[in-house]
Amino acid sequence: MNNRFYKIAILFSIILVSTSHIQAQDKSDSITHFVKNEMQARKIPGLQISIIRSGKIIMLESYGLANVEHNIPVNQQTLFSINSATKAFTGVAIMQLVEDGKLNIEKPISTYLAKLPTDWQNISVRRLLDHTSGIPDYMDTKNGGYIDGLPFSKAWLTVREQPMEFIPGEKTSYNQTNYVLLGQIIEQLSGMKFEDFVRTRQFIPAGMYLTNFGDSRDVIINKAPTYTISKETKGNFIKGQTLERTWEEFPELRATVGINSNAEELGKWIIALQNNKLLKNKNSLDVMWSPQKLNNKSYGSWALGWVAKRNFSPRAVAGIGGSRSWFYIYPDHNLAVVILTNMKSFGPENLASEIAGFIILN
Repeated sequence: MNNRFYKIAILFSIILVSTSHIQAQDKSDSITHFVKNEMQARKIPGLQISIIRSGKIIMLESYGLANVEHNIPVNQQTLFSINSATKAFTGVAIMQLVEDGKLNIEKPISTYLAKLPTDWQNISVRRLLDHTSGIPDYMDTKNGGYIDGLPFSKAWLTVREQPMEFIPGEKTSYNQTNYVLLGQIIEQLSGMKFEDFVRTRQFIPAGMYLTNFGDSRDVIINKAPTYTISKETKGNFIKGQTLERTWEEFPELRATVGINSNAEELGKWIIALQNNKLLKNKNSLDVMWSPQKLNNKSYGSWALGWVAKRNFSPRAVAGIGGSRSWFYIYPDHNLAVVILTNMKSFGPENLASEIAGFIILN
């Protein structure tokens, strides 16, 4: 009799495992179908996805072409520009310095940097991280490049002479000047170049051996170029239909933009972050992912280097870069979704939340 019950228990376990495998495969197939349809609708040449659940990568897939003109498919080693999602790495670097006892984010930036404009001196480090500083932006967001078409060194001198855009803490205003200053603070306190500090304290511990810093001018093995759809009608260029390459070159802005990575290595980084390999204090993640209240007691849309999605359910924090690459972390569900593409477009980040829905709602 005992032997019979033992066999039944074994059979029941096999059925549960088989059912779980089928359900997981069904989800994977549904996500793949959804992604392929979205790629076609959004004219995305190539895409990578990784889904991380409870400290493990449960889905890792590559789709489409990394290089259109040479018909080279995306594979797991293909690197994509993550652009401004680099700011999330800067947020982690700042919190590492906090844990090292070298930095207090509530102190004025003048505590760590000398020769700042008078209006900047009493602004806290936190205000730089969550884009509530009011410091003017030296980037020309309408025309691209630096203000007045100047080279970086002259644009940096020019922006220091401009008036504040608003009272610190009054509102959130996305701004590259904030992160140039954060990069300078990291280099000042660590005694290392920003790239070296991030490589030593984040890339290597997380096992990110392909991830690197670089721009369009650099020759990077397995790097997918970034494309966009032409917005002008000139000669053979047809508005909204012609595929063309974009050019990215910001070597002075490493704390704000410049990392190239793939979905697997970003998944490893997220796992290392949540498993206390990068930040040792369990409270550090809560601090980093919590947006600061504005002067009117409402919350801004940024935490410390991360976009804070407080107005949506479930709660999420995100790194979003160049309208093409993004990763969402859902702390309350032990879930993260990484999507990297080589197509610059508008509003692509909702793909991540829609894919998360396949896992959370099913």
